[in-house]
Amino acid sequence: MTGPSRLLLRSAFASLACGLTLGVLFTLDRPLGAALRPMHVELNVWGFVTLMIYGVGLFIVPRFAGRPLRRLRLVRAVAIAAPAGVFLSAAGWLAAWQRMDIARGVLLAGGIAQAVAAGGFIVLIGELLLARR
Repeated sequence: MTGPSRLLLRSAFASLACGLTLGVLFTLDRPLGAALRPMHVELNVWGFVTLMIYGVGLFIVPRFAGRPLRRLRLVRAVAIAAPAGVFLSAAGWLAAWQRMDIARGVLLAGGIAQAVAAGGFIVLIGELLLARR
């Protein structure tokens, strides 16, 4: 398995662990669950699901297509930007819960990183699927 795919999969499982931990905490403290629900969704949906799709997709799709990924720098950028965006966004939701002034900027940075990663993933997979043999 390639380094970027491995990083994405490890990040996906770290995000799942954090999201599940929050879910367990919410059963013990209902008001906390209401306050941190966006962070919980961020970690489980964007974190686990999206990072897992990116990690598996960047590993499997080139093999099914019979062609390697051509833009290795973009692969690395996606592998760094996607987890960074998830964890920045999660930190932003935590900061928003604490009413910190920096929350909006951290959420914005996380969203931008996620959007860049999604765009990069679309370009990488799109090139493989749309290329002629």
